[in-house]
Amino acid sequence: MRFGINTLAILGLVLAGCSHTKVLPLGQADAGIKRELEEFTRRFIEDFNSGNPAAFERNFHMPHTRTISPEIEWIDDPDRPLIDYAKLRATGWDHSVLNELEVIYATPVKGIVRIHFSRITKDGDVLLSTDSFYIITKIKSKWGISTLFIGANELTID
Repeated sequence: MRFGINTLAILGLVLAGCSHTKVLPLGQADAGIKRELEEFTRRFIEDFNSGNPAAFERNFHMPHTRTISPEIEWIDDPDRPLIDYAKLRATGWDHSVLNELEVIYATPVKGIVRIHFSRITKDGDVLLSTDSFYIITKIKSKWGISTLFIGANELTID
């Protein structure tokens, strides 16, 4: 797997924070919940690739946190754009591909998903590949991202 020491430490802290919840081992987790989280994540990547900021943003709860740079960002302004596609395209990005998808933790109302993705140019060249983790929660019957962690140090998004 592609985990570094820091990634594992962060994931350990996240999972420790979830330890008060009764969870089935992943091998026994409800297949329907796992499928919902996988479908949500695939749709999130499709929405990201759409180039439509509103489609991308509908995947997040407000407020939420994200860690892309070393700083943790608290995002609670629904009017703040979450993505700048012009800036992203200026890097050469054309679309992103989902290389791996793993549901690490699953309950009926929250889950942790790890993906490995690549950003691809129009010519098919790989700009970057990295892992990311999403804490996804179901609030008012809607799955949404509550926490986003991306492993790459330099990742243009806004």
